[in-house]
Amino acid sequence: MTTTVSLAYSLPATPDDVFDLLKDRDFVVQRLSVLEVTSSDLEEHDVTDDSLKLSMVMTMPRSTLPKAVRGFVRGEPGFRRTEVWRRADDGYRAEVVVDLFGTPSDVSGEMLLRPAEGGSRFTFDSRIQVQIPVFGGQVEGILQEQITDLADREAAFTREHLSR
Repeated sequence: MTTTVSLAYSLPATPDDVFDLLKDRDFVVQRLSVLEVTSSDLEEHDVTDDSLKLSMVMTMPRSTLPKAVRGFVRGEPGFRRTEVWRRADDGYRAEVVVDLFGTPSDVSGEMLLRPAEGGSRFTFDSRIQVQIPVFGGQVEGILQEQITDLADREAAFTREHLSR
């Protein structure tokens, strides 16, 4: 089974201004601090004029997993999210890969930052596939909720920061 997540947000700044904000290491660390995760760490923040690579490691509370699935994951569920941003036409595009530690899963997607009336439109489309017999679909549903919650929090923080 495969689950998809498609999200869109309006931001009150141009794509270049939002990209410049993502190039600010302090901003990215602050943005991580608003997420409801057990721990977070910005492992990589490589910046050039027209590209950016972010790698973040986070752990989630074990309680977010259904009891039946907890046996498949040791300790708190952790993941590494890697985003590679590049200029694309009049905005920016990122390839996103999420590595869920110790699970037979595949989470990947694309983020786009494009000009829109009043600033930018940020979209995130991802595909989640968990290869756990019987419980895979249930885990995908949980991941879909977690991804949506994380993206909503990050977008709200970014919007608030840009509005200052």
